[in-house]
Amino acid sequence: MKFFWFCSKGFIRICPALVCFLWSGILVIRAADLYVTTNGTGDGSSWANATNSIQGAIDTISGSYNTNTVWVSNGVYQTSGVTNYPTGTLLTNRVAIYKAITVRSANNDPTNTIIKGAWASDGSTNGPDSVRCVYMFAGSSLIGFTLTNGSTLVSGFGGAGVYAEGIANCLISNCIIVGNAADFVNLTYAGGVRYGTVKNCIVAGNMAQSAGGVYYSKVFDSRILNNSGASYSGGGAGTGCLLSNCTLSGNSGKVGSGGAYQSTLINCTLSNNYGYGGSGGGANACILTNCVLIDNYSLSGGGAAASTLYNCLVAGNSVTGAWNSGGGGTYGGTLYNCTVVSNYTSYTTGGSGGGGGVATGRMYNCIVYFNIAFTNNNCHNMMGATNCCTTPAISGDGNITGNPMFVNTNAGNYRLAEYSPCINTGTNQDWMTNAVDLDGRIRIRYGRVDMGAYEHLYKGTIFSVY
Repeated sequence: MKFFWFCSKGFIRICPALVCFLWSGILVIRAADLYVTTNGTGDGSSWANATNSIQGAIDTISGSYNTNTVWVSNGVYQTSGVTNYPTGTLLTNRVAIYKAITVRSANNDPTNTIIKGAWASDGSTNGPDSVRCVYMFAGSSLIGFTLTNGSTLVSGFGGAGVYAEGIANCLISNCIIVGNAADFVNLTYAGGVRYGTVKNCIVAGNMAQSAGGVYYSKVFDSRILNNSGASYSGGGAGTGCLLSNCTLSGNSGKVGSGGAYQSTLINCTLSNNYGYGGSGGGANACILTNCVLIDNYSLSGGGAAASTLYNCLVAGNSVTGAWNSGGGGTYGGTLYNCTVVSNYTSYTTGGSGGGGGVATGRMYNCIVYFNIAFTNNNCHNMMGATNCCTTPAISGDGNITGNPMFVNTNAGNYRLAEYSPCINTGTNQDWMTNAVDLDGRIRIRYGRVDMGAYEHLYKGTIFSVY
């Protein structure tokens, strides 16, 4: 067989043996996948020759190629570990994915494939022999594991479950990140995940001084449950997070922000979060779009505080305590096309206790109704309101006081009934272009936007669904 290569001087004959050599070199560069089982005794080259160390398999891969995968069988992996990841730190990582590769469970079942860190042996949570679950290098992926019992040093970097070196290009997918704890002495963030992109995960029961669940991460289609910020804010998600299609429930922050702090949330549900001793049971200093905030609690802004809300439902939230500042639904911030109903503030001996619905904020095209407070059931000390429905009357253009006429208030259906005075009585704004309401329907349907979170569809309209 003859091989030819064309160059500027014509065709040149190439030796077949040279072609084979060059091709074999390419095959060497594309290293094979490796395999891990708890009882493996081999070199990891196949399931029959599996190794018993995830870290050993990672170390074996020559270079960092994102086509390489370490496949891990069922079992609990709780031995070995490496330090100096991130560079200069002394904390041991049970697994350090320091190459741009994928580590994944063989059956994609996180309940049966577990990476287990370690709390300090002296009985404290964080100490010199603490072990984080996983460190991740930029470009790496972790798929299908439970990460549990991880902890950090007293001077640790946080991320007791996962510390990822890159919010945009470290992927954590289909994982359960549960029962991890960052340092409680110094201001350490993220008991669960610090940095990284989180998809289809459960982040639950993690602890840190702030951002008990996730910190500076992008989180999609995940559940953030029962995490705590033991000393500061952001029990579920803290500072710099983007959350989309997520549920945040049962999280707590000692000085507020039980659910989320300084983050952006889209199409999320925040429920039963607690901001003990502070503001924003569900969210504080956040931007929320098309979110539902229900049954959250704090000393001010039971649902949200100092936040900007678009097309949100704020219902059943509460503010209690002798020194509460009011705002059972929201405190401060700005609301656009929100429905704020059935929120509550209790009697107070020190704070204002005012505004069962909204206190000291601005609102546009909102419905604030059927709330209860010690002072001013619906709105208190408002800074501005335009084209809103509430009672008693408040100053501002286009405001109305009549019953908004929901489809079924008792059943929690706060969509507008056929003859609601809130239909086509809002004011159109630039942000509504291509926007949708809380049901995912076009925001301006009949030329003028409705008040509240839901755009009304007249009977007979195509795709009209309640």
